[in-house]
Amino acid sequence: MKDISAIRTRFEKMLSKKHYNKNSIDELPVDVRQNVRMAAEVKAYQSAVIPDPYASMSIDDFSGKSEGATLLDTAVAINARKQIIDYCWRGTKPEIFELMDLSQRQDASSMTYRRDKGHNVIIFADSPEHGLKKQTGKTLCASLIMQEAITQRFSSGRICDTYEWIDFSVLFKELQETGAPSIARIQTCDWLVIDDMDLPSSDSDKMKSYISGFFDPFLIERTQQDKLPTIFVMRFHPSKFLGAEPTRYGRVMQKIASDKNTTIISLQ
Repeated sequence: MKDISAIRTRFEKMLSKKHYNKNSIDELPVDVRQNVRMAAEVKAYQSAVIPDPYASMSIDDFSGKSEGATLLDTAVAINARKQIIDYCWRGTKPEIFELMDLSQRQDASSMTYRRDKGHNVIIFADSPEHGLKKQTGKTLCASLIMQEAITQRFSSGRICDTYEWIDFSVLFKELQETGAPSIARIQTCDWLVIDDMDLPSSDSDKMKSYISGFFDPFLIERTQQDKLPTIFVMRFHPSKFLGAEPTRYGRVMQKIASDKNTTIISLQ
């Protein structure tokens, strides 16, 4: 996870000016200063962890459209939004959620429950053809869940949580480097997004075995032993994990995909 010091300082200055018309956080009363500092820290982590431009978006921005273009069928977008609300605000009906202010949403958040239970998320949309990346809102969905996880730093019990966001190709490269210091950090972070998981048709059985030989142990420790929640963003249907044909992602993904506690969000 990135060092957020400089980003946090920038947000402290911005929030002090925006809400209190002060040029520095040091000009604020002590009690106000602490609130601004915490808000700046949350925004800094969101900015450092979540890819641009998604850190500045909220669940209210999720409509299945982007810059006037329709990305998702209306029914698909509504169902995906409902699933995100159910994961992040467990038991809250969408129509009630719409009426809640930020404070009420904070109180209703179920992210501590999800973190403690280690509930995983799979977000997917099939690529129309191999190698073509189609914008479907997968990264936005993942960012909304990660954003809510980071927002829980306002809760005293989550102040030490850590977060990572990494493409699978980068993760696999680091897994191959024996003793890579980043692996322990990624493997043990409280919230992890593994982005851009693909399923190349060119994978040989030998290649599948080689890749899963690194990825399976990583997931065993993270999701089964430590029970840490992971958000998987992929360009293929998770049913591929459940067939007789093994995939490059190993047997643990098969268990995660078939787990009744895994939230599977389809964007197709």
